[in-house]
Amino acid sequence: MLKISLIDSREGINKLHGKWDELFKLCPGASVFQSWEWVASCAEFLGGGRRIFLLCAQEGDQIVGIAPLETTPVLGLPVRRLQFTGTGISDILDFLVLPGFEERFFQAVCAWLDKNPRLWDVIDLHDLPSGSRTPTAFTGKGWRSICRDQNMNYYRPLPPSWDEYLQEFGRKKRHEIRRIERVLSDEHEVLRTVLSKEELAAGMDTLFSLHTNRWQQMGDTGIFCEESRRRFYNRIAELFYDKGWIRLQCIKLDGKLKAVGLCFTCNGKAGYYITGWDASLAGISLGSNLLAFSIKDSIEQGLTEFDFLRGAEDYKSHWTKHVRMTKRLFIYRRDLRSLFGLYAAAAEKRIGYRTRRFIQRNLRRPESHA
Repeated sequence: MLKISLIDSREGINKLHGKWDELFKLCPGASVFQSWEWVASCAEFLGGGRRIFLLCAQEGDQIVGIAPLETTPVLGLPVRRLQFTGTGISDILDFLVLPGFEERFFQAVCAWLDKNPRLWDVIDLHDLPSGSRTPTAFTGKGWRSICRDQNMNYYRPLPPSWDEYLQEFGRKKRHEIRRIERVLSDEHEVLRTVLSKEELAAGMDTLFSLHTNRWQQMGDTGIFCEESRRRFYNRIAELFYDKGWIRLQCIKLDGKLKAVGLCFTCNGKAGYYITGWDASLAGISLGSNLLAFSIKDSIEQGLTEFDFLRGAEDYKSHWTKHVRMTKRLFIYRRDLRSLFGLYAAAAEKRIGYRTRRFIQRNLRRPESHA
C-alpha cells in the first residue's frame, strides 16, 4: 500500500514544489488547476475559513499522487467538509495521479480517510471532468455517493489553420465573423497582440478594471472586487508566464487597451478563462473580436483544443457545438452528522443565491433626491 501523508500548512505545500512539478509533467491530461502554482497560490491568498488538507501518496521517495483538498465552511455550520483547493474559481478539478497508479492511489487515500473519520463529515468535489475515474474509484467502507452533472463545458478541437476553422461554420456565420473584424478596422486603428512579461502587470490591472466596470454596470461586482483576489491573479500571471501557461491576449484601439483576455495554455489545450472589455463599445462586438483573436492565436500556437471552460453562456454555442458536462460528487457516511453535512452542502448555493438577491432588493442604499 502506498504511504499517505497529510499536509496541513503552506510550508508543507511549498516543500512539495519540486516533486509536484515532476509528477505534473508525467500527467499528460493535467490542467493548470492541478498545478503546484495554482494550489499554493490559492492557499496563500484565498482564506475565508479554508484550511489545507492535502493528502500526498508516495512509493518510496516518489510522489505518485496528490489529493489537493481543503476543509471549507458550510453556511457557518459545524460541518467538516472536504473540497478541492480552489473550488469556485477553478473550472476543472481532480486528483493528480501518475498514470498506472490510479487504483492503488484511490485504495490508499480511501483507506486513510476510513481510518480518520473524525477529520471529515462530507466530501464535496466540484467540476470533475467528464472522463474522470474519481466517481467510481473514490469509495470506502460504508460510504455512499451521489454523482450528478454540474456545469456545461463547451470546447472545440482546433484544426491546423484559422481558415479551416472558419470552413467548419456555415456561410452565414463565416460572413458574420469576418464582418465584426472588418467593422472594428473600419472605425479604429486596431492592434491585436499578446502582452509580454514586461507588460503583464499593467495588462492585469487593465483586465481587473475593465471586467469590474462591466459587471458593475450590470448590478454585480465581478470576481476582482477583493484585493486578495487581485493579488492571487497577479501571482498566477507571474508564475504561469514563466511556465508558458498564460497568454494575455489584447485588443488596442487607437493605441489604447480596450479588451483583455486571460487564456491558460497547457498540455496542448487553451482555456479561455476570463475577459474584460470596454462595455461602452459593445456595439462593435469587442467581446466577439477578442474571442476570435484568442482562437486564432491558439491555432497559431499549435494547440489542439480550445476550451471555453465551464458555463452555459449563450455566446459559446455560437462558436462550437461540442459540449461535455463536469460532475459534482458527494461522498458521505450513514451517520447523522455526515447526513447533515450532505444536506447543508447541497443547499448552500441555493441559500446563498437567495440571500444575495434579498440583500440586493431590500438593503440597497436609498437613492439621493438632492
